[in-house]
Amino acid sequence: MTITIFHMDDEIQILDRFEKILSGGLLDKPVKVSGFETAKALEIALTTAPPVDVFILDLFLRDGIDHGTRVTRVCREKYPNSVIFVCSSAKDLKKIRSSLKEGATDFIAKESKPAEIIARVEAALKSRVESLPFGESKSKPHAGSTMSTIRLRVPHIINSAVNCLYIEGESGTGKEVVADCLADSMPKGTPFIKINCGSIPQALIASELFGHARGAFTGAVGERSGLIEAANGGWVFLDEIATLPPDAQVALLRAIDNQEIRRVGSTKERPVSFRVVSATNESLSTLVEQGKFRRDLWQRLRETEITLPPLRKRRHEIPELIDFFCATMRGGPYLLAPTVLEALSHYSWKEGNIRELRNCLRAMTEKSINRTLTPGSIPENIWEAIDGGVTPGDHGKNHSITIKWKSEKRPSFDELSSKLLIEILRLEFLASGKMSMRGAAMAAGIAKSSMPAKLKHLVQSGAIDTDELTKMIYSQEDT
Repeated sequence: MTITIFHMDDEIQILDRFEKILSGGLLDKPVKVSGFETAKALEIALTTAPPVDVFILDLFLRDGIDHGTRVTRVCREKYPNSVIFVCSSAKDLKKIRSSLKEGATDFIAKESKPAEIIARVEAALKSRVESLPFGESKSKPHAGSTMSTIRLRVPHIINSAVNCLYIEGESGTGKEVVADCLADSMPKGTPFIKINCGSIPQALIASELFGHARGAFTGAVGERSGLIEAANGGWVFLDEIATLPPDAQVALLRAIDNQEIRRVGSTKERPVSFRVVSATNESLSTLVEQGKFRRDLWQRLRETEITLPPLRKRRHEIPELIDFFCATMRGGPYLLAPTVLEALSHYSWKEGNIRELRNCLRAMTEKSINRTLTPGSIPENIWEAIDGGVTPGDHGKNHSITIKWKSEKRPSFDELSSKLLIEILRLEFLASGKMSMRGAAMAAGIAKSSMPAKLKHLVQSGAIDTDELTKMIYSQEDT
């Protein structure tokens, strides 16, 4: 199998240098390197190109425009699993950061030594290959979606020196799903112990976590190991960690720092090698400021973080989530009848986030017809909210749009329509964040099939800048 590399740079000598370095082979496989001197040439090639394994994109071409960031976004949307390096001699940290936000894997300097270039590309390819089994599903993840981004991060977290991962998000945003994804990506046999701290009585939490010695308390008739010891060599997931009492917080901090535990009622320290995933529905930073959670433990738990935004701020991911649940729910896979997706995308999902969406789909299976979820199976409370005018970005608020023009130059109807569409998209973007093509069409009240042509007209007429439009709306190829 040949590894395919697309390299964009306006300097022929740089294209030639990288081709010579990389064409010798990577990961014991042959390599084909295609060079492009302009962003336009590369984007044309993308229309007919087979899957590309690696992109190396120059941030700045001769015209001085930051093509690299825009092309990074285009490449990531078309190839969610590709390795993308942005490359430059200029140390422009803001542009590098912008490219990383658009989906670049990493930055590599043009002047890097051949051995470093080969090692960096091989390492990125290896991480990508290791993450693919985890990413396999019956539904294609939306490029740039929360879960696809996490899928790319998980193998790196597992293979890193990180000892503590903190998952932050409102109730129902999928924190336990992320923990499960982490567990599924680990080598077979690696311990992964789940502990809901809020479900254990505070008087027993220390004994459950660290174990106890014989006679430590009434009823301790024998010695017993704790759940952290059971996670030796692996990970422990501490859900609802904000409920830990102060003494357990101290013991946990000591255990993480020293990689050893002391059973309740014992004076003997026991070595244990474990890593921690923690999550809570409450704001730990607020609890720290209130003196209800130890600042040093909070800082320790946040070696690296994954933040899960509420579903109302990532509406473009609703189709992906629905596909996933329909493929994995008991009795499935289930299909969606026409208009069901559109109806569910109009609902706010502000009460329970992803959990609320999943529960809705489960309820719909009760009235499914031949494993097809129809409009008639949508729960009445969801229909009532939709009929009540809860639309994307609305959240019960009334918005008004004012379009002004000079009296001596009245705009045509087409110009007014364009201005109105732009203002609707801007309001929706401010309220809900980046939209899918479907979400944009629903917000504007027009057919999705006509949306690409209307957006193209807006750009060609100069009514809106391309960069502003791409910040608001995902690829036209979304599902």
